[in-house]
Amino acid sequence: PSQPQSTIIDVEVEQSNSLETDVHSLLALGVPLLKLEELYGRELARRFARTFVISDQETTKKILCVGAAVLARSPSSQKEALADPVFVDKLLASLKEDPDELLMDPLMLTALRDPVVLSTGFVVDRTTALNDLGKLRFSTCPFSRNKLRKTVYPLQILRQKAVEWRLKQLGTCLQLANMFVDAEHWEDAETVFQQAEVFLDIVGDEKYLEIARQLATLERRSPHVSPERAVQNHKRLAAVASGESRQKLLINAAEECLKEASSILSTLASKANVVMKSRTNKAMIANAKAWLSLYPWISEQENQKYWESIRMTWIQQFLQVAKLEKNESDIKRW
Repeated sequence: PSQPQSTIIDVEVEQSNSLETDVHSLLALGVPLLKLEELYGRELARRFARTFVISDQETTKKILCVGAAVLARSPSSQKEALADPVFVDKLLASLKEDPDELLMDPLMLTALRDPVVLSTGFVVDRTTALNDLGKLRFSTCPFSRNKLRKTVYPLQILRQKAVEWRLKQLGTCLQLANMFVDAEHWEDAETVFQQAEVFLDIVGDEKYLEIARQLATLERRSPHVSPERAVQNHKRLAAVASGESRQKLLINAAEECLKEASSILSTLASKANVVMKSRTNKAMIANAKAWLSLYPWISEQENQKYWESIRMTWIQQFLQVAKLEKNESDIKRW
């Protein structure tokens, strides 16, 4: 005799739940999504991978890995995943999670950047152990209460692991930023850009510099990017560069900021008979000032000969802003 329709549905649901549990277990084990597509079929594997990401039972490390794999599989898989706000929120939240305990400063509870070992054998970040003058911040060990020697010792292998973790996180940030920008998910892209800045804090690594460049280029595609953010991008790029690369970045930053400010001020100058207090004109002046805000920072950097050669141009721009605002004290200053 034929089974009731409700019984058939119950059996199908049970089988689906069982398959989903199996796929989740294999994903947690580390089986690649590509292999699961081969075993279970593309549609089932990708659907269960998305439910794996939005579940509350997995570590954020696994969520980030599987979520990135789902997005990378195909345009259709990416489109379906990005249309699910829960999936996107979980993925973004996983970017903010801490690394393994081994890579954490046990005192500050932050990710290690430059790990050192105290004379008592405990590991902390260099900035935790030493002040700006390079002197030990405390005389006794916070963990053992034993008296400390004044010397700390670098841990190069552990530092390399910390760098590798940051590079991996930055690689995921870049992947997600590309997808969010292409899909015009501007708020999600902004979240990724902000999180990427947390990882861009080790100077002189060319790998960091290349990722920082790509992130900055992506961010400039956003219709919501402000002059303040553009200036911040220039500072971020310079922070992870060194030598000749840094000098080129600083010069490019100075030239772009002057060009953008000059363009805005030229537009305002053509409105000589228009009241400067209008909302639009005030916003334009604010944007010009934001571009020019790079000057105090950039004038303190290297290559003083170059900065002296363009110093008068900056002053002229500041003077023009002061005149537009009818700010007598700034007019006298510049």
